[in-house]
Amino acid sequence: MFAYLNIAHLNVRSLLAHFSEFKDMLQAASYDVLGVTETWLTDQINTDVIQIPGYNFIRIDRITTTRGGGVGMYIRTDLHFDVLPIDPNNQILEQLWINLKLNKTNLVLGVMYRRQEFAGAEFFEAFEDSLSIAITYGSRILYMGDLNIDLLKVDHALSIQMMSLLHTFGHKQIIDVPTRIGKTCSTLIDYMVTSDDIDVLESGATCMDGISDHHLVYCKFPTICLNSYSPTYYTYRDFRRFDIAAFESDLMSHDWHQMFALTNIDEKVNFLNLRILATFDKHASRKTVKITRPPAPWLTDNIKFMISLRNKALTRFRQTKKPSHWDYYKQLRNYVTHAVRSEKKAYILYACHNGGITSSTTWRKLRQMGVVASRNKCEIPTALCDVDKLNQAFTTLSGVRGVCDTELLNFYNANRVNTFKQPFLFQIATTSDVVSAFNAIKSNSTGSDNISLHMWKLCLPRLLPYILHIINSCLLDGSFPLPWKVANVIPLPKVKVPNGYGDLRPISILPCISKVLEKIMSAQIRSYIEKEGILPEMQSGFRSGYSCNTALLHVTDSIMSAIDRNHLAVLILLDYSKAFDRLNHDLLIAVLRYIGFDAMSTRMVENYIRHRTQRVIFKDNVSKPLSLINGVPQGSILGPLLYVIYTSQITKSLSNCAYHLYADDTQLVYTFGGYDINQANRIINVDLDRLIKTSERHGLLINMSKCYVMLFGRVKTRSDTIDSIKIKIKDKVLPVVDDVKNLGVTFDYQLRFKKHISELLRRAYCNLKLIYSNRQYLNRNIRAILCEALVLSHFNHCDTVYGPCLDVSDMKRIQRMQNSCLRLIFGVRKHDHISNKLVEVKWLNMANRRLLHAATLYHRIITTKVPPYLYSRIAFSGDAHNVNIRSKNVLRPPRYYTTIFQRSFTYNVFKLYNSLAYELKNCTVKQFNNRFKKILYLSQL
Repeated sequence: MFAYLNIAHLNVRSLLAHFSEFKDMLQAASYDVLGVTETWLTDQINTDVIQIPGYNFIRIDRITTTRGGGVGMYIRTDLHFDVLPIDPNNQILEQLWINLKLNKTNLVLGVMYRRQEFAGAEFFEAFEDSLSIAITYGSRILYMGDLNIDLLKVDHALSIQMMSLLHTFGHKQIIDVPTRIGKTCSTLIDYMVTSDDIDVLESGATCMDGISDHHLVYCKFPTICLNSYSPTYYTYRDFRRFDIAAFESDLMSHDWHQMFALTNIDEKVNFLNLRILATFDKHASRKTVKITRPPAPWLTDNIKFMISLRNKALTRFRQTKKPSHWDYYKQLRNYVTHAVRSEKKAYILYACHNGGITSSTTWRKLRQMGVVASRNKCEIPTALCDVDKLNQAFTTLSGVRGVCDTELLNFYNANRVNTFKQPFLFQIATTSDVVSAFNAIKSNSTGSDNISLHMWKLCLPRLLPYILHIINSCLLDGSFPLPWKVANVIPLPKVKVPNGYGDLRPISILPCISKVLEKIMSAQIRSYIEKEGILPEMQSGFRSGYSCNTALLHVTDSIMSAIDRNHLAVLILLDYSKAFDRLNHDLLIAVLRYIGFDAMSTRMVENYIRHRTQRVIFKDNVSKPLSLINGVPQGSILGPLLYVIYTSQITKSLSNCAYHLYADDTQLVYTFGGYDINQANRIINVDLDRLIKTSERHGLLINMSKCYVMLFGRVKTRSDTIDSIKIKIKDKVLPVVDDVKNLGVTFDYQLRFKKHISELLRRAYCNLKLIYSNRQYLNRNIRAILCEALVLSHFNHCDTVYGPCLDVSDMKRIQRMQNSCLRLIFGVRKHDHISNKLVEVKWLNMANRRLLHAATLYHRIITTKVPPYLYSRIAFSGDAHNVNIRSKNVLRPPRYYTTIFQRSFTYNVFKLYNSLAYELKNCTVKQFNNRFKKILYLSQL
């Protein structure tokens, strides 16, 4: 048994020429595995000549006639391994891979040498291709070698691309000192790269004078990755013997009509809750269990019995050392292994089919079994676990009273916006409204009332009239029950190692029934503000037909149009500090009056936001409740909508800059000729100053440390101007950056989204490795579903924004990811043909996926005319309002001057939509999506 592994690599520059010294070095150092590059071996040199006692030697020689190259590994004879068929004949990247079998786990180990005569682009394609295959053999990976890219030159294009590619796969290069030292320069070209799950204890580089002018690089790490499992207590209701008929009978035995006589809404709610809980306590009691290890429900009694027999057989062999006893143990061990795999596979199949693969219960089971990554792997340090201190910190961090301007408050109270035709008042709900609201809620989390969504749905057939009565009592009286204003807060780490309360994110869980009322209120408010045009046109948050996708399409279209005219575009990204928590209650109520809420509706919302409390729950400890003095409830349905209403008047302070909002994410865009830089600075700073002052009058503060500026333009114009951009907030100049994350998409100054694609690939490969490690338990159908949900879905977000901007290299990288998924699903290896597998799994290739998403979005915008800020950029060839002419569905080509405009929304909607059949354009959005998908699918056959 190996507790630790010592791995090393050396570019030996002719193994045969330095073999005597090399042999002495290896036997003295006792490395477990030593990879060598530039062996300079040929097929005329027998392996016996370079054998070293105690080691097996495997090699891949250069297959061309040119001198040099070749890779190999010396592996201790007591280590078991298999050679992996990962492109051993690749001329660009000479490589050798093995699978080491260690202590019930595997390590994928590789050695590589990059031939310098091939271009960087060819190497990186071969390198990424090899890594995408290597991860299919195991999640723990280590590879080493001389790749002839100097990582000490941190600003060099090849170094940047290398580090980006390693990050994509979740790998880290652990050597940080020069590995080749010459008279005039030092370079780091010999690598030791590990996956993130390898805990390296030692690493470094050692001089090898007399053998090679390269340093030997090495590392040491434990062979077993220890995943400690902390015991937890889990409280649940036991529904195993639940009798629905008996439950409903007992439920209706209560005299529910007594509730109608109660005059106080809190009493009505408590009356309802107490009787529901009493009935559930009788038929599905609460139980608390201690979980000391991850659940393994597939371990049946028979398997547990076989495991005990196996363990006894091993104990007996250790005592007797008889070969017959060893053979008996091995036979039992193989039976147990086969049985566990079969039962686990059957259990996963049953869970997916019984609960449905889209069920939250099914996904929870898959997480418990390690098939799907846990949502939160980070532990909260003991020093941060005091629930009362946590609650105090959360209420302090979010409880700084948002100070608003008294004059502004008086203005909103004394005036009414002149657009609304009639005041807003809440209407009573119907039974269908209540049922729809329940069905729209997805989370089954239990709030402070201890009644989950599942429990409410069991009660709904019998108690719907009484629930409706409470909902309508709230709407008619303008009251929100106090029991529904208590939030349970769960702390989750924002970072891997939290150091303070600011590194924790409070997740609020509200009573399920309160969300029903919120949904009903929210639907009525949305209808009113859309009808009256209350929200800014460029507000894309929490509105039907609007999204991050449409927001970024508008922003990038504006930028590309400016670049096409040889103008510059400045994008300013602003971040509000604790925006939702700083919302001032008095000012919100005044704003609601200003936009037309009547007295009762205003009272209802005021009752909703005031006198709220929260308590922190962590590891079965519950804090004392604390009051929240401002802000909207975290995790609520109505809160975000109230925020966008609250801030709806702020952008009226802007005079020259275009803006776009997504809830509290604010971005300004200003375009100008390169010769107008001083005037542009002045105009932007004046507008920005007005916006910040107006925000502060509303109690909102800018977090300057998270505000950034980007400059876009043609290469020379941009480079001549960038140093002159001086955008300020309160005399502090904001940094001008080359890339920044914007609504989940990483922008770069060239609008090629390369860094964004690398990050998407990193996340996708992390999940793909996890699926690969469990593939023996998954059938083909479940593999395909998991690949779609956990891997390919990463590329869906805003793919209509970045899709037209991809270069050929990134298109190939994304398609290579889908190909890796297909290899996983069908067990296909690298050089086997896989294009036909798309047909079997009924997938579109990645280019066609993007095409389908774009075409469907364009069709929806043209059909619904929402959002108007994108619809207004579409020009029709004929009279768009004349339904009798065919040309209404033909778009007019935009005028442009450069190829960058061909990546814009305006160009792509024209190009794609005009290429569609006339019959498709007359379909509903759903019909369009289904029919166009079928057309694309048939084109792949």
